[in-house]
Amino acid sequence: MKNFRDLTIGKKITLILMGTSLGSFVIALILFTGLALYKAKESYIKDLQSTVKILAENCQEIMDFGIYEDAQKILNSLRERHSILSATIFDSSGKKFAEFKRPTWGEDEPFYLVPEYILPRAPLRVCSKIKIEERPLGKLCIEDNLEEIRALFSYYIFGIIGLTLFSLFGIYAISKRLQNLISTPITELTDALKHVSEKKDFSIRIDTDRKDEIGQLVNAFNYMLDQIEARDNQIRASAKRYKALFESANDAIFILHENSIIHFNLKAEQMFGYAQDELIGRPFESLFSSSSPIIMAANPTNAPMNFEIECIKKDGSIFFGEINITTVTVEGEEPLFQVFIRDISERKAYEEELSRLALALEHAAEDIMITDANGIIQYVNPAFEKITGYSRSEALGRNPRFLKSGNHDEAFYREFWDTIKSGRIWKGKFVNKRKDGAIIEEEATVSPIITSNGDIKGFVAIKRDVTQQVKLEKHLRQAQKMEAIGTLAGGIAHDFNNILAGIFGYTEIALHNLHDPNKVKSNLEHLLKAAVRAKELVAQILTFSRAKETEPQPLHIKPIVKECLKLLKASLPKHIEIRDEILSDAMVFSDPVHIHQMIMNLCTNATHAIQESNGCILLRIEDECLEGDVKNIHPEARPGDYCKITVSDNGCGMPPEILDHIFEPFFTTKEEGKGTGLGLSIVHGIVKQAGGFILVKSEVGKGSTFEIFLPRLHHTQNTFVEKVAGPPRGLGEKVLVIDDEQSITHLAEEMLTMLGYKVVITNDGISGLEMLRDPNGDFDLVITDLSMPHITGVQIAQEVQNMGKKIPVILCSGFTANLGEQSLRELGVKKILKKPFTMDVLARIIREVLDNYNNEQDSESSSGRFDGAEEG
Repeated sequence: MKNFRDLTIGKKITLILMGTSLGSFVIALILFTGLALYKAKESYIKDLQSTVKILAENCQEIMDFGIYEDAQKILNSLRERHSILSATIFDSSGKKFAEFKRPTWGEDEPFYLVPEYILPRAPLRVCSKIKIEERPLGKLCIEDNLEEIRALFSYYIFGIIGLTLFSLFGIYAISKRLQNLISTPITELTDALKHVSEKKDFSIRIDTDRKDEIGQLVNAFNYMLDQIEARDNQIRASAKRYKALFESANDAIFILHENSIIHFNLKAEQMFGYAQDELIGRPFESLFSSSSPIIMAANPTNAPMNFEIECIKKDGSIFFGEINITTVTVEGEEPLFQVFIRDISERKAYEEELSRLALALEHAAEDIMITDANGIIQYVNPAFEKITGYSRSEALGRNPRFLKSGNHDEAFYREFWDTIKSGRIWKGKFVNKRKDGAIIEEEATVSPIITSNGDIKGFVAIKRDVTQQVKLEKHLRQAQKMEAIGTLAGGIAHDFNNILAGIFGYTEIALHNLHDPNKVKSNLEHLLKAAVRAKELVAQILTFSRAKETEPQPLHIKPIVKECLKLLKASLPKHIEIRDEILSDAMVFSDPVHIHQMIMNLCTNATHAIQESNGCILLRIEDECLEGDVKNIHPEARPGDYCKITVSDNGCGMPPEILDHIFEPFFTTKEEGKGTGLGLSIVHGIVKQAGGFILVKSEVGKGSTFEIFLPRLHHTQNTFVEKVAGPPRGLGEKVLVIDDEQSITHLAEEMLTMLGYKVVITNDGISGLEMLRDPNGDFDLVITDLSMPHITGVQIAQEVQNMGKKIPVILCSGFTANLGEQSLRELGVKKILKKPFTMDVLARIIREVLDNYNNEQDSESSSGRFDGAEEG
C-alpha cells in the first residue's frame, strides 16, 4: 500500500475530505443523538412520575376504605402501556394490596441497539406515596422497561448509519469535483513543466478562463513561460547579434586561454593575414614584432590592460596596434582573456599631421584665434600674443570684444555676426586696439567650424597685421594723387591765371568807372563770378589732394565727372581731344574723392597711352541693366541695374600678357621715374569697394577701353536745399568775431550788421578771450578763425568750455583737412565755415546754429552730431 505522501493530490483531497467530513458528521450526530435521547429519557421519566403520582392520588379513597377491586382496576388500566412491566400497591404496613404484572420477555423480545452503558437493561422503578392530609395510606410502585426510549435510540442509530452512508457518497462526489477543479490543472501544469524541461519548448500554453487562484496560477505559469520565451529569444538574438558583431567588428578580436588563441573573428584573419587553422592554438605573443609586454598570468588584479605596440603580419609587414585586454571569468572554469586589437596606423599618421599642424599654428606669423559657437575664445597662437599684447591666459575664456577700438559701428558687427552665424565665410578688415592702447588694422578671414550634421561648433579667425601696410598704401596713394596733380599742374595754373586775369581786369575797370554805378555793378558781378570759380578750383584741388579719406555715401556721379572734365580739358595737351557723353545722372554708393580719383587716373593713363600722336579720349556715362546668367561677363557680376562708366582711347594699346597684371600694385609699363604703378590698382580697389567690377578691352595699336560697372541706387535722398528769397536775418543776437585779418573782421561786421545782429570784433585772440571772460559780455555766439598768433580757435573753444559758458562756436578757416571732428564736437564747435564765404552762406549757418541751440529738444537730438565742413 502506498504511503499517504506518495498519493496523488486528488486522492489526498478525497481521503482528507472523507475523513474529516465523516468524522465531524458522525461526532455531530452522536452528540445530537445523545442529547436527544437524554432529553427524551428525562421527559419520559417525568411523565412516568406524573402518571404514578396521579394514580396514587386516585387510590387515596380506595386505600382509605380498602376496596381491592377498584385498586386492581386502576392497575389493570396500565396494561395499554407496553413498556410497564409491573404495578404494585402497598398498604401502610408494606404489604402488597394489589398488583399488575406483565409476563417477562422471552425469545421474541425486540432487539434494540442500545448499549447498557447508555440505557441499562434493568427496568426503571418509580414510586409515589398514597396519603390523605399527611396520613399515610400506602404507596404505588411501577416498573417500566423504557421500551419507547430504546426504540427511539434504535431509530436514531439507523438514521445515523443512513445519513453517514449518504454523506460518504456526497463527500466522494465533492472530492471528485474538487479533484477536477484542483488536481487536474495541477497535473496539466506538471505535464507542461515536464515538456518544457525535457524538450526546451517554451511555446506550450495552458488554456483557462478561470478567475480563481488556480486560474491565477495557470496565468502566472503562462506569463512565466512568456517571460522565459522572450528572455530565451533575447538570449538567442543577443547571441546572434554578438556573433554578428564579433564577426563584423572593425577590430580584431581574440579569445585566449593562457597565451594560446582559441577563438577569433574574421577581422583578425584579415588584419594579420593568417588562415583559421594557422591561428588556432598559436601563441598570442607571436603576433608582435618585439618581446610583448602581454603576460596575462602576471596580472593579479585582472584589471583591463591598454597599450600600443607594433604588430607583425604573416608577410612580415609592420603596423601599429592599440590593444585592450579584459579578463573574462566564468564560475568553475579557468579565466579567459578577450583581446581587442585596432589598427591605428592611420591615426598615428593623423596625430603626426596634427602635431605638425599645431606646430605650424604656433609658429604662424598670422594671428589665429579659435572660439566656440558663442564667440568665447578657446585658442590663440603666439602671433596673437605678439600682435595684441595680450597673453594667452588673458585671452582664453573671453569674448573678442575686449579688442574693440570703437572705430566700427554696431551695424558693422551685426553684419559680421549675421554672416558667420549663417555658415558663410566673412572676409574684411578689423580696426582693433592693442593692450597698450595702440590701434592696429588687421585683414581677417573668419570661418565657421561646421560639424557633419550641419551645426556650427565654433569659429576660426585668421588675421594679418596690415597696420604698416595700410599706412604705406595711404602714403603711396597720396603720392599717386600728387603725381596726378603734377600732371595737371599746367592746366590748373592756366585755368587759375585766367581767373586772376578776370579779377584784375574787372577790378581796374570798376575803379575807373566809379562815376557810373551801373557799370561798377556789372563789373562787380563779373568779379564775383570769377572769385566763385577760383574758390571752386581750390576746393577741387584740396578735395583731390587731401590725405584724409571720407566715408562712402549716396552721390550723383554726373557733377563729379563734370568737375574732372574741367580740370582735364584745361590740362590735357592740345593734340589730345577729350569728348564726353554723359547720358545718365544715376546715383551710386561711393566716396566722391574716390570717384574723382578714379576718373582722373583712367584719363591720365589714357593720355600716356596716346603719347605724342593726335588722339581722342572718350568719357561716357550711361545706365545698363544686366539680366540672366552674368557670370560669363565677370566673376563678380550680379544681375541688376548699373551705372556704366566707359573711358576709351585710341592709343598704343596693350598685349594680352600685360592685361593680366595691370591691376597689380606697382605694376607699370612706363619708364622708370614716370609712374608709381599704383593708378590702376587704386582704381580697382575703388570699384571693388563700391560693389562693382571692371572690364578691360585692349589691342596693340588700336587703343584700350575700360568699362566700369557700379551698382545704381534706386532709393535716393534729395540732399539739395532750395534757396529762399534772401538770406535769413538775425533777431538782435550778440556775436563775437575773432580773426587776425582786419579785412575779414570788417567784412563780417558789415555783413552781420546788415543781417540784424549786434557785432563785436577783435583781431587778437587773447583780447577776444578776455571779452568772453567778462561777466558783462553776454555773447550769444562766437565766430573765430582757426589759425591765429598766440592762440588758436580750437584753444578759444576749449577755454569757453572750461569757463562753463554754453556758447556755441563756429570755427572759420580756409583749410580744414586735419581737423578732428570728434574733438571739435566735444569742444562745442557746431559748424565749420570755410573761407571764402558769402553773406548768404554766413547768414544760413549762423541762423541754423542759433536756432538749434535755443531749441532744447533739437539740441538733444543734435548734441551728438557733427555736421562737417560747410562750403562758403
